[in-house]
Amino acid sequence: MGELKALFQPSLALFGLGLALLTLAIVAGQQVAHDGSVSGQILTEGLTVATWVSLWQTLANLLSEWQPHRRELIVYRRIIAAPVQFQQVGKE
Repeated sequence: MGELKALFQPSLALFGLGLALLTLAIVAGQQVAHDGSVSGQILTEGLTVATWVSLWQTLANLLSEWQPHRRELIVYRRIIAAPVQFQQVGKE
């Protein structure tokens, strides 16, 4: 379970950063639409790229790194659900 927590914490932080950058990019894009400055457009495009990188890394972590842990969970659930039988061996 500690491995999953270690996997999800950075992904969650990157996701939060991505959402913050997305909000900032949208607000900056609206401001640039009114101003029309080239430097504002460059800033907006840079924020958009940073947003995609942050969100892409989050999705990559969750989609690629989650699968091995999911398989382990399936195996553990099957072990838990397996019937247990006790037999006395020896004394006859």
